[in-house]
Amino acid sequence: MPQLEDELTQSIGWKQRKSRKLLLFLILAIQPQDEIQKALKGMGPTKAPGYDGFPALFFQKYWHIVGKDVEEFCLGVLNEGKDLDSVNRIDIVLIPKTPNPTNLVNFRPISLCTILYKLVAKTIANRLQDFIGQCIDSAQSAFVPGRLISDNVLIAYEILHTLG
Repeated sequence: MPQLEDELTQSIGWKQRKSRKLLLFLILAIQPQDEIQKALKGMGPTKAPGYDGFPALFFQKYWHIVGKDVEEFCLGVLNEGKDLDSVNRIDIVLIPKTPNPTNLVNFRPISLCTILYKLVAKTIANRLQDFIGQCIDSAQSAFVPGRLISDNVLIAYEILHTLG
């Protein structure tokens, strides 16, 4: 565990020890059951299923039957470090962009992951989303909720305008 803490704090490059401790706590904190259900509800019900053919709709509709087993698996992976290999299989499928594709450029690749794999990943993403803005420098504006990449263009324009 100390090695993981050192790796996390070095890779982030934060100067304040309190911030590093907070980040480590938030990432490694025990995931409660309701976060698994929140992740499932946030998934598109009929989006691409995995190789097993089960879409999120199946798990959403039959949660009263499969929910306990799904939560046990996901919480085991998230909280106890159990093996994810049984569901870590992804099929890459090419979806045509045009009606009659003739070239590889006319296809769009998508990854078909199992819902259990997606649940584990989405639960982690939801946890990170709450504080990712604190981890990223204020100058970084892309991929952070509430910040727009176009803000950088406006700032650059204003700087050039005042200098010129």
